[in-house]
Amino acid sequence: MMTEPRQLFSLEGRVALVTGGSRGIGQMIAAGFVAQGARVYIAARNAQACFDAAAALGPAAFALPADLGAIKGCEQLAGDLREREARLDILVNNAGAAWGAPFADFPESGWDKVMNLNLKSPFFLTQKLAPLLKAAARPERPAKVINIGSVDGLRLSDWETYSYQASKAALHYLTRVVGAQLVLDHIHVNAIAPGAFPSKLNQAARDDAETMSASIPAKRLGEADDMAAAAIYLAARSGDYLVGHTLVVDGGVTSARHPGGHRTKRPGRCGADRRAAVGQCGRGRRLRDSRPRGATRRRAAQSAVGHQPPWHRAWPAWPRDPNSDRQRCDLACGA
Repeated sequence: MMTEPRQLFSLEGRVALVTGGSRGIGQMIAAGFVAQGARVYIAARNAQACFDAAAALGPAAFALPADLGAIKGCEQLAGDLREREARLDILVNNAGAAWGAPFADFPESGWDKVMNLNLKSPFFLTQKLAPLLKAAARPERPAKVINIGSVDGLRLSDWETYSYQASKAALHYLTRVVGAQLVLDHIHVNAIAPGAFPSKLNQAARDDAETMSASIPAKRLGEADDMAAAAIYLAARSGDYLVGHTLVVDGGVTSARHPGGHRTKRPGRCGADRRAAVGQCGRGRRLRDSRPRGATRRRAAQSAVGHQPPWHRAWPAWPRDPNSDRQRCDLACGA
């Protein structure tokens, strides 16, 4: 018998802990969990911000200030939660940091701080809270761990945030490794890789939304509902059959973006939509492909990239002469 649609996304009666939950993505997730009926604990290094965020979410949210930059903080947070709860249904490892500096000047402190909070902390906090997660886990209703990664761990970023990108890529893989172990105890570990969401950590999205949105296929930034929906999906019955998966929430940046930028229409004299060197003009006439074929094209591609490209890499765009395109279209249409 199928579960009622409303119950697929319900978190009624569940206990959740969201680290870094006082602002940004963590706050979006915490608010979504509360709205779906969960009792939510928020952890953050800034105690006042932590209490303020919990108060804003209402009586179902509670503050547990903690600095997770070291194992000691993970142990403290786990102990504080054990004093209040006998089980934990959902753990969201969201607390994180970033550091940007030129390659030649990137400091060890910037590397260690980011790696400790973004990678070391999620592992050891999950380890310390494993007994509470096991207490909540059942075959018919597994406990959940959700690691918050980033699209910067899936593709190259324009920013020189070396430790951040490396930490998020490692966290995605750690999700699979730990997930393979904890699924034996009915604890399902997954991750979310957010794209551009306005936050203190992503100041480019926060301060220049228009420019950032233009580079996203969906043509907008991520919103609170987008992140809450993804986290609820993984945390509720709806996500029970996912293990070791990274859910990408980025408006199409990693999966629907054309290599040369998002495709746009370039009309000619007859209103032609030329998406490539071969296409149709506005009157439906087929335009001739003047690009070289076979070995000639392969040699040209090698010359363009300096070596034989791997088979999985897209061929470089073939140089086009817009004037010759226009002439062919004019002739075909009788213009």
